[in-house]
Amino acid sequence: MLRYKRLGYYCIHVFNNNFKLYCMKRLLLFSIVGLTVFASCKEDDGVTVSTEIKIDEGETIQMIYGETVQLHATRYPEKSLSSIKEWSSSSPNVATVSTLGDVTAVGEGEAIITISTVDDLSASCRVVVTVINIEEIDLDKSKYELNDGETKKIKATVTPADASYKNSLVFKSTDETVAKVNQDGEIQAVSPGKCKIEVTSKDGKNAVCDVEVKPISVVDLVVKLSGEVEINLENPDKTYKIDAYVLPKNASNRKLIWATSDEKIATVADGVVTGVAEGTATITVTSEDGGISKSYTVNVVKKK
Repeated sequence: MLRYKRLGYYCIHVFNNNFKLYCMKRLLLFSIVGLTVFASCKEDDGVTVSTEIKIDEGETIQMIYGETVQLHATRYPEKSLSSIKEWSSSSPNVATVSTLGDVTAVGEGEAIITISTVDDLSASCRVVVTVINIEEIDLDKSKYELNDGETKKIKATVTPADASYKNSLVFKSTDETVAKVNQDGEIQAVSPGKCKIEVTSKDGKNAVCDVEVKPISVVDLVVKLSGEVEINLENPDKTYKIDAYVLPKNASNRKLIWATSDEKIATVADGVVTGVAEGTATITVTSEDGGISKSYTVNVVKKK
Protein backbone atom coordinates (compact mmCIF):
# COMPACT_ATOMS: atom_id res chain seq x y z
CA MET A 1 0.00 0.00 0.00
CA LEU A 2 2.79 2.42 0.88
CA ARG A 3 4.51 1.52 -2.35
CA TYR A 4 1.49 2.58 -4.36
CA LYS A 5 1.25 5.89 -2.51
CA ARG A 6 4.86 6.73 -3.24
CA LEU A 7 4.36 5.81 -6.85
CA GLY A 8 1.36 8.16 -6.97
CA TYR A 9 3.33 11.01 -5.43
CA TYR A 10 6.10 10.47 -7.98
CA CYS A 11 3.70 10.55 -10.89
CA ILE A 12 2.09 13.74 -9.60
CA HIS A 13 5.52 15.33 -9.09
CA VAL A 14 6.65 14.42 -12.60
CA PHE A 15 3.39 15.69 -14.02
CA ASN A 16 3.70 18.98 -12.17
CA ASN A 17 7.29 19.52 -13.33
CA ASN A 18 6.45 18.74 -16.92
CA PHE A 19 3.44 21.01 -16.80
CA LYS A 20 5.53 23.85 -15.41
CA LEU A 21 8.13 23.32 -18.10
CA TYR A 22 5.41 23.24 -20.71
CA CYS A 23 3.92 26.46 -19.37
CA MET A 24 7.31 28.19 -19.31
CA LYS A 25 7.96 27.18 -22.90
CA ARG A 26 4.59 28.48 -24.01
CA LEU A 27 5.09 31.73 -22.11
CA LEU A 28 8.50 32.22 -23.72
CA LEU A 29 7.05 31.51 -27.15
CA PHE A 30 4.23 34.01 -26.63
CA SER A 31 6.72 36.62 -25.44
CA ILE A 32 8.90 36.21 -28.53
CA VAL A 33 5.89 36.42 -30.79
CA GLY A 34 4.64 39.51 -28.94
CA LEU A 35 7.99 41.26 -29.22
CA THR A 36 8.15 40.41 -32.91
CA VAL A 37 4.68 41.80 -33.51
CA PHE A 38 5.53 44.94 -31.48
CA ALA A 39 8.75 45.45 -33.41
CA SER A 40 6.92 44.93 -36.65
CA CYS A 41 4.32 47.50 -35.67
CA LYS A 42 7.04 49.92 -34.60
CA GLU A 43 8.77 49.60 -37.98
CA ASP A 44 5.56 49.90 -39.99
CA ASP A 45 3.63 52.50 -38.02
CA GLY A 46 6.30 54.77 -36.53
CA VAL A 47 9.73 56.34 -37.07
CA THR A 48 12.68 57.08 -34.89
CA VAL A 49 12.89 60.78 -34.18
CA SER A 50 16.21 62.54 -34.77
CA THR A 51 18.11 63.66 -31.71
CA GLU A 52 20.80 65.64 -33.56
CA ILE A 53 21.51 67.15 -36.98
CA LYS A 54 24.85 68.19 -38.47
CA ILE A 55 26.04 69.92 -41.67
CA ASP A 56 28.31 67.48 -43.52
CA GLU A 57 30.60 70.11 -45.05
CA GLY A 58 32.00 71.14 -41.67
CA GLU A 59 31.97 74.13 -39.35
CA THR A 60 33.71 76.58 -41.72
CA ILE A 61 33.47 76.80 -45.51
CA GLN A 62 35.79 78.97 -47.60
CA MET A 63 34.19 80.40 -50.76
CA ILE A 64 35.13 82.80 -53.56
CA TYR A 65 32.73 85.50 -54.76
CA GLY A 66 30.30 84.06 -57.33
CA GLU A 67 30.86 80.44 -56.25
CA THR A 68 27.98 78.13 -55.32
CA VAL A 69 28.22 75.17 -52.92
CA GLN A 70 25.47 72.76 -51.94
CA LEU A 71 25.29 71.89 -48.25
CA HIS A 72 24.06 68.54 -46.94
CA ALA A 73 22.70 67.72 -43.50
CA THR A 74 22.86 64.34 -41.71
CA ARG A 75 20.41 63.35 -38.98
CA TYR A 76 21.44 61.25 -36.00
CA PRO A 77 20.66 58.42 -35.54
CA GLU A 78 21.50 58.15 -39.23
CA LYS A 79 18.30 56.25 -40.10
CA SER A 80 16.08 58.66 -38.21
CA LEU A 81 13.78 61.20 -39.78
CA SER A 82 13.30 64.92 -39.11
CA SER A 83 11.65 67.23 -41.64
CA ILE A 84 13.67 70.32 -42.64
CA LYS A 85 11.90 73.57 -41.84
CA GLU A 86 14.24 76.02 -43.56
CA TRP A 87 17.76 77.08 -44.50
CA SER A 88 18.72 80.64 -43.57
CA SER A 89 21.64 83.06 -43.84
CA SER A 90 22.62 85.63 -41.23
CA SER A 91 24.05 87.92 -43.96
CA PRO A 92 22.29 87.57 -47.33
CA ASN A 93 24.52 90.33 -48.73
CA VAL A 94 27.49 87.98 -48.19
CA ALA A 95 25.97 84.55 -48.87
CA THR A 96 22.48 83.47 -49.87
CA VAL A 97 21.02 79.99 -49.39
CA SER A 98 18.18 78.27 -51.26
CA THR A 99 15.52 75.96 -49.87
CA LEU A 100 17.67 73.04 -51.05
CA GLY A 101 20.81 74.22 -49.25
CA ASP A 102 22.58 75.81 -52.23
CA VAL A 103 24.84 78.57 -50.89
CA THR A 104 25.97 81.35 -53.26
CA ALA A 105 28.72 83.80 -52.39
CA VAL A 106 27.49 87.30 -53.29
CA GLY A 107 29.79 89.58 -51.30
CA GLU A 108 32.96 89.73 -49.28
CA GLY A 109 32.68 88.86 -45.57
CA GLU A 110 31.25 86.17 -43.31
CA ALA A 111 27.79 84.64 -42.91
CA ILE A 112 26.29 81.95 -40.70
CA ILE A 113 24.22 79.39 -42.60
CA THR A 114 21.66 77.58 -40.42
CA ILE A 115 19.43 74.60 -41.05
CA SER A 116 16.44 74.08 -38.74
CA THR A 117 13.89 71.28 -38.51
CA VAL A 118 10.22 71.20 -37.59
CA ASP A 119 11.08 69.46 -34.30
CA ASP A 120 13.39 72.31 -33.22
CA LEU A 121 16.74 70.81 -34.17
CA SER A 122 19.32 73.07 -35.81
CA ALA A 123 22.88 73.14 -37.08
CA SER A 124 25.07 75.95 -38.41
CA CYS A 125 28.28 76.53 -40.32
CA ARG A 126 30.35 79.64 -41.00
CA VAL A 127 30.84 80.76 -44.60
CA VAL A 128 33.83 82.99 -45.35
CA VAL A 129 33.67 84.74 -48.74
CA THR A 130 36.76 86.29 -50.31
CA VAL A 131 37.10 88.26 -53.55
CA ILE A 132 39.77 88.44 -56.24
CA ASN A 133 40.25 92.16 -56.83
CA ILE A 134 40.55 93.77 -60.25
CA GLU A 135 44.02 95.12 -60.85
CA GLU A 136 43.31 96.96 -64.11
CA ILE A 137 40.51 97.75 -66.58
CA ASP A 138 41.66 97.98 -70.19
CA LEU A 139 39.47 99.47 -72.95
CA ASP A 140 39.98 98.50 -76.59
CA LYS A 141 40.07 102.20 -77.63
CA SER A 142 40.98 105.44 -75.93
CA LYS A 143 38.63 107.40 -78.24
CA TYR A 144 35.40 106.48 -80.03
CA GLU A 145 34.12 108.49 -82.99
CA LEU A 146 30.48 108.10 -83.98
CA ASN A 147 28.17 109.72 -86.44
CA ASP A 148 25.01 111.25 -85.07
CA GLY A 149 22.54 108.42 -84.30
CA GLU A 150 25.19 105.68 -84.60
CA THR A 151 25.95 103.04 -81.93
CA LYS A 152 29.20 101.35 -80.97
CA LYS A 153 30.17 98.97 -78.18
CA ILE A 154 33.05 99.39 -75.77
CA LYS A 155 35.11 96.27 -75.13
CA ALA A 156 36.41 96.26 -71.56
CA THR A 157 38.92 93.65 -70.34
CA VAL A 158 39.91 93.19 -66.70
CA THR A 159 43.09 91.82 -65.15
CA PRO A 160 43.25 89.18 -63.74
CA ALA A 161 40.80 87.30 -65.93
CA ASP A 162 39.20 85.53 -62.94
CA ALA A 163 38.59 88.73 -60.96
CA SER A 164 35.44 88.52 -58.85
CA TYR A 165 33.77 91.68 -60.14
CA LYS A 166 34.63 91.33 -63.84
CA ASN A 167 30.93 91.04 -64.73
CA SER A 168 29.85 93.95 -62.52
CA LEU A 169 31.42 96.90 -64.37
CA VAL A 170 29.44 100.17 -64.38
CA PHE A 171 29.38 102.38 -67.50
CA LYS A 172 28.51 106.09 -67.28
CA SER A 173 28.46 109.04 -69.71
CA THR A 174 29.59 112.47 -68.58
CA ASP A 175 27.06 114.11 -70.95
CA GLU A 176 23.99 112.15 -72.00
CA THR A 177 22.90 114.93 -74.36
CA VAL A 178 25.89 113.93 -76.50
CA ALA A 179 26.08 110.16 -75.96
CA LYS A 180 24.40 107.59 -73.75
CA VAL A 181 25.84 104.22 -72.68
CA ASN A 182 24.08 101.15 -71.30
CA GLN A 183 25.46 98.62 -68.84
CA ASP A 184 26.57 96.34 -71.68
CA GLY A 185 28.96 99.09 -72.81
CA GLU A 186 26.96 100.08 -75.91
CA ILE A 187 27.36 103.77 -76.77
CA GLN A 188 24.48 105.58 -78.51
CA ALA A 189 25.24 108.90 -80.19
CA VAL A 190 22.56 111.48 -79.33
CA SER A 191 23.80 114.76 -80.80
CA PRO A 192 27.07 116.23 -82.12
CA GLY A 193 29.59 117.03 -79.42
CA LYS A 194 32.17 115.52 -77.10
CA CYS A 195 31.97 113.66 -73.79
CA LYS A 196 33.66 110.87 -71.84
CA ILE A 197 32.60 107.36 -70.88
CA GLU A 198 33.71 106.22 -67.42
CA VAL A 199 34.01 102.52 -66.57
CA THR A 200 34.25 101.61 -62.87
CA SER A 201 34.38 98.36 -60.93
CA LYS A 202 32.83 97.44 -57.59
CA ASP A 203 36.26 97.30 -56.00
CA GLY A 204 37.24 100.81 -57.08
CA LYS A 205 39.15 100.44 -60.36
CA ASN A 206 38.26 102.68 -63.30
CA ALA A 207 39.03 103.52 -66.93
CA VAL A 208 38.00 106.45 -69.16
CA CYS A 209 37.63 106.95 -72.92
CA ASP A 210 36.75 109.98 -75.06
CA VAL A 211 33.68 110.06 -77.29
CA GLU A 212 33.09 112.44 -80.20
CA VAL A 213 29.79 112.50 -82.03
CA LYS A 214 30.10 113.98 -85.51
CA PRO A 215 27.18 115.58 -87.34
CA ILE A 216 25.67 114.18 -90.54
CA SER A 217 25.67 117.04 -93.03
CA VAL A 218 22.87 118.02 -95.39
CA VAL A 219 23.76 117.38 -99.02
CA ASP A 220 20.51 118.27 -100.79
CA LEU A 221 17.06 119.73 -100.37
CA VAL A 222 13.90 118.25 -101.84
CA VAL A 223 10.73 120.32 -102.30
CA LYS A 224 7.43 118.75 -103.30
CA LEU A 225 4.91 120.85 -105.23
CA SER A 226 1.59 119.54 -106.50
CA GLY A 227 0.15 121.52 -109.45
CA GLU A 228 0.23 125.27 -109.96
CA VAL A 229 0.98 127.34 -106.91
CA GLU A 230 -1.98 129.68 -106.91
CA ILE A 231 -3.98 131.11 -104.04
CA ASN A 232 -7.49 132.59 -104.41
CA LEU A 233 -8.16 135.53 -102.14
CA GLU A 234 -11.91 134.97 -102.38
CA ASN A 235 -11.36 131.95 -100.15
CA PRO A 236 -9.62 133.42 -97.11
CA ASP A 237 -9.26 130.02 -95.42
CA LYS A 238 -7.47 128.56 -98.41
CA THR A 239 -3.73 128.01 -97.91
CA TYR A 240 -1.06 126.13 -99.75
CA LYS A 241 1.35 123.71 -98.07
CA ILE A 242 4.78 123.22 -99.58
CA ASP A 243 6.39 119.95 -98.46
CA ALA A 244 10.17 119.98 -98.16
CA TYR A 245 12.86 117.84 -96.55
CA VAL A 246 16.64 117.51 -96.51
CA LEU A 247 18.84 114.67 -97.67
CA PRO A 248 19.99 112.51 -96.11
CA LYS A 249 16.88 112.17 -93.98
CA ASN A 250 19.02 111.32 -90.93
CA ALA A 251 21.03 114.54 -91.21
CA SER A 252 21.93 115.95 -87.81
CA ASN A 253 20.35 119.34 -88.51
CA ARG A 254 17.15 119.03 -90.53
CA LYS A 255 15.86 122.51 -89.74
CA LEU A 256 14.45 124.56 -92.63
CA ILE A 257 14.18 128.35 -92.92
CA TRP A 258 11.20 129.75 -94.85
CA ALA A 259 10.97 133.26 -96.32
CA THR A 260 8.76 135.32 -98.63
CA SER A 261 9.86 138.07 -100.99
CA ASP A 262 6.84 140.23 -100.15
CA GLU A 263 4.76 139.76 -97.02
CA LYS A 264 2.16 142.17 -98.44
CA ILE A 265 1.40 139.61 -101.14
CA ALA A 266 1.94 136.27 -99.30
CA THR A 267 3.28 135.03 -96.00
CA VAL A 268 4.84 131.65 -95.19
CA ALA A 269 5.35 129.71 -91.96
CA ASP A 270 6.66 126.11 -91.79
CA GLY A 271 5.86 125.73 -95.49
CA VAL A 272 2.25 126.97 -95.22
CA VAL A 273 1.67 129.87 -97.68
CA THR A 274 -1.17 132.32 -97.07
CA GLY A 275 -2.29 134.92 -99.62
CA VAL A 276 -2.59 138.54 -98.48
CA ALA A 277 -3.20 140.57 -101.64
CA GLU A 278 -3.22 140.11 -105.39
CA GLY A 279 0.19 139.79 -106.88
CA THR A 280 3.21 137.51 -107.10
CA ALA A 281 5.67 136.58 -104.38
CA THR A 282 8.66 134.29 -104.24
CA ILE A 283 8.79 131.67 -101.47
CA THR A 284 12.25 130.47 -100.56
CA VAL A 285 13.21 127.53 -98.36
CA THR A 286 16.78 127.10 -97.10
CA SER A 287 18.42 124.33 -95.08
CA GLU A 288 20.02 125.68 -91.93
CA ASP A 289 22.87 123.23 -92.40
CA GLY A 290 24.72 123.82 -95.65
CA GLY A 291 22.63 126.77 -96.81
CA ILE A 292 21.00 124.86 -99.67
CA SER A 293 18.07 126.92 -101.04
CA LYS A 294 15.18 126.49 -103.45
CA SER A 295 12.60 129.09 -104.50
CA TYR A 296 9.09 128.96 -105.94
CA THR A 297 6.69 131.56 -107.24
CA VAL A 298 3.23 131.95 -105.76
CA ASN A 299 0.44 133.78 -107.60
CA VAL A 300 -2.22 135.37 -105.46
CA VAL A 301 -5.41 136.11 -107.42
CA LYS A 302 -8.94 137.21 -106.79
CA LYS A 303 -11.54 135.01 -108.42
CA LYS A 304 -15.28 135.20 -108.12
